Amino acid sequence: MRNIHPDLLWQGHAGDLRQHKRLARQRIAAVVDVAYEERPASLPRHFLYCRFPLSDGTGNRDATLLQAIQTVTDLLRLRVPTLVTCSAGMSRSPIVATFGLAALRNDSPENILRELADSKSLEIHPLLWNDAKRVFASVR
Repeated sequence: MRNIHPDLLWQGHAGDLRQHKRLARQRIAAVVDVAYEERPASLPRHFLYCRFPLSDGTGNRDATLLQAIQTVTDLLRLRVPTLVTCSAGMSRSPIVATFGLAALRNDSPENILRELADSKSLEIHPLLWNDAKRVFASVR
C-alpha cells in the first residue's frame, strides 16, 4: 500500500484489506475495491466499503468502470482518506486511482500515471486504460 496523494489517496492490493490496524493508523476511512476475482473484504464497520468488480482488460460494463472512477473522485473531493485496491495492485487499482486523482487535480491521467510509475513498477493493461479514458469524459 502506498500513499499517492498526501494523506488522502492510497493505492494497494487485496492483502492490504486484511491489515485493519494499518488502515486505521493511516486514517483511511473508505476503501474502493475493484478486484473481480477476490472475495469481498470483511472490514470493521467504521470503514466505508465500495466494491466495483472489474476485469483486467476489456469486457467491463462502462457503468461499473465509470462509477468506480466517479466514486474515487467524489471521495477525494470530499477529502475522505481513501484506499483503492485490486488483486495485485498492478493495473486496475492504479488505473482507477489515476483517473480519480486526475479529476481532483484537473490534470491529464497520463501525467498522473507517469508520477505513479516513477515510484513503482506497474503493469497497466492497455485495454482497460483505453476504456477508462473513454468513460472519463463523463466524470463530473
